[in-house]
Amino acid sequence: MRKYKKYNRLRYAVKKITTVRRLRAVLIVLGGALLLTAVIIFLAQWNEGRNAARNAQILLDESGIKAPPSSPTTAESLPAATIARPTETPVETLPPELEGYTVIARLDIEKLELSLPVLSETTDKALKLSACRYEDAPGGNMVITGHNYHSGDIFGSLSEMHVGDDVLLTGKDGITYAYTVYAVDHIKLDDAEALNITKYDNELSLLTCENRGNGRLLVRCKLDE
Repeated sequence: MRKYKKYNRLRYAVKKITTVRRLRAVLIVLGGALLLTAVIIFLAQWNEGRNAARNAQILLDESGIKAPPSSPTTAESLPAATIARPTETPVETLPPELEGYTVIARLDIEKLELSLPVLSETTDKALKLSACRYEDAPGGNMVITGHNYHSGDIFGSLSEMHVGDDVLLTGKDGITYAYTVYAVDHIKLDDAEALNITKYDNELSLLTCENRGNGRLLVRCKLDE
């Protein structure tokens, strides 16, 4: 009888060890599969960002909107003839149609070594090409939105912007608007009302997603007078 009980205990122990090993093997396989999936997704998004950068460069070249002379960063350093206040309807004054989209301006951020064409509307397809004008923005605040790509392209490095940094916006007519960042806000994903909160008469806001799409980064800029 004692031998039988000892045998059962031994068999139970062996079975338990086998179960643990099988569970460990399953967990290792699942972990490897999840890691591989994460790597594939990351590489796909990286490649999508690089493609977006190439598309943006093509649109920028074809738009004919040239960079400001000597890349000025303040209103004081711009020639007087090129300084103006932005209108509330830049889409009407800045053609042309390229690839089915209207390029309304050129965005230059020297700190990020970034130059992008700004498209007239925000759609899923347009966002894969470049930065876009957010249509629901109030008249005194022009909002430009773009994807936060893992590759750092488009608005992938926007989190590096700080108060005091310079932003330039140049129209098809050659007029350049010089802006200075005055606030960097982190808002909720559905907080559209934050775009209506402005401090100055004429502002430029740069908007992108953050925290894996669970929040938004809003860089607020004021027009240099």
